Amino acid sequence: MVNKRESEQKRIWRIRAKTLSHLDCWLVDCFEGLEISHEPGATSTIAGELPDMSAVYGLILLLRDSAISLISLHVEQIERDVG
Repeated sequence: MVNKRESEQKRIWRIRAKTLSHLDCWLVDCFEGLEISHEPGATSTIAGELPDMSAVYGLILLLRDSAISLISLHVEQIERDVG
């Protein structure tokens, strides 16, 4: 039996990836729902929330397949109240 507290929460994954160079504008469409910001020193940050771990792996594969060099990658699971 699922208690009320568990049913009112949704687990999501928060991700923050820092890249070695500024990302091109066309990549914004690839990272739908995520924010891309250009940082000083010709780096970019991709940040946002993903619904599950398979989406996290999908993003990592997309970065790899796009030959985007990562400086850092931070992923954490968080619980968000639904109601």
